[in-house]
Formats: sequence, structure tokens, C-alpha cells
Amino acid sequence: MSYLDCTVQIGTITFTYAVQPYLRASTVRRLNRHRPKEQRLRFVSKTRLAQQLLQSLGALLPSDWPVYVHFDAWYASTSLIKFCRRYGWHVICAIKSNRKLSGTRLDRHAATFWHRRSSRVTVAAADGRVTTYLVHT
Repeated sequence: MSYLDCTVQIGTITFTYAVQPYLRASTVRRLNRHRPKEQRLRFVSKTRLAQQLLQSLGALLPSDWPVYVHFDAWYASTSLIKFCRRYGWHVICAIKSNRKLSGTRLDRHAATFWHRRSSRVTVAAADGRVTTYLVHT
């Protein structure tokens, strides 16, 4: 069994807002075999469970606060990103390489830039380290 947790950070204060267990569809089916009809569990997808957590949190937040929702690649779906954007929230997440950008899979997207000139961009970190990246505009 896995779970979703919703952690809130306001300035220097961090706390866990909610923790929800997640059961796979096959686990819910297996558990429901031994339950009477009125006590059966209902399957909820990870994305929908995340939306429910965020929706309950959103009702408690002031509307003028900037909100940044951070999640990993397992939750990076169009529906969850659009859900967050409807609330006016910002999204920070990793994207799986099989997702599409402008109709092209991300793992093949870089190949579309092979003929374009790249520029060097140098970025200095807070600790003084300097990294140079090749970027396409």
C-alpha cells in the first residue's frame, strides 16, 4: 500500500496537512470480494486523490496567496496540472519522458533542435559555483 501526503510550507514553518492511503484498483477489488455490498470500498485514482487533497486545502487558503504545488513525475498529468492552474496555482514537477510537448514526445523533442544554433548560458549558484548550459531559444 502506498499513500499521498500533502505538506504545506509557509515561510519557515512546514507541516503535514493530510495523509491519504492509496489502494490500487486490483487491491480494492480483492478487498471488496469479502465485504457486503453496502460496505464496499470505492477505487480512487492517484490523480483524483491528489485533486481531492488539494481542493480541501485550497478552501482554507487566502485567495491572494501565491501557491506552488510540487509533485513528482507519477502525478504529472494534464488533468492535475490543469486542475492546479484553474485555482491560479503554480506547478513544479518532473515530467516523464513519454509525455508530449507540441505533439512530440519529450524523449524525442531534443532531436527537433539539432539543426538550430545553441547559445551558452552561464548560471551562478548561491554557493559561488558556476555552470554553463547550452540552450535553444
